[in-house]
Amino acid sequence: LSSSTSSSSSILDRPFSPLKGSRGKQWNQYLDLQDHRRRTWKRGSIFFTEHYVYQRLLQILEDHDGIEASQHDGYAEQKNELLVGAADVVEDNIEDAFFSFSPSSLA
Repeated sequence: LSSSTSSSSSILDRPFSPLKGSRGKQWNQYLDLQDHRRRTWKRGSIFFTEHYVYQRLLQILEDHDGIEASQHDGYAEQKNELLVGAADVVEDNIEDAFFSFSPSSLA
């Protein structure tokens, strides 16, 4: 039991590996921005680690299949619908703010 625990903790203490290719250009910059103490699997923020794992999986799929990552995204349609819906809401809010603004409200 103790040997499996120690080997598990040593894996979690390993640093994140840099990503390759065009994906790596952007994500390695994010990795470099992380505090050096938080660049391991154990100490990385949940948000960063979750996104890093997703990027690693896409990289593996691209390396293995030679297919663009966008073709692997099973949620691409839902994401696009959400973006379109969000754009409509933002546009409505901007119009409401613009038409309800009066300079006298600043005084």
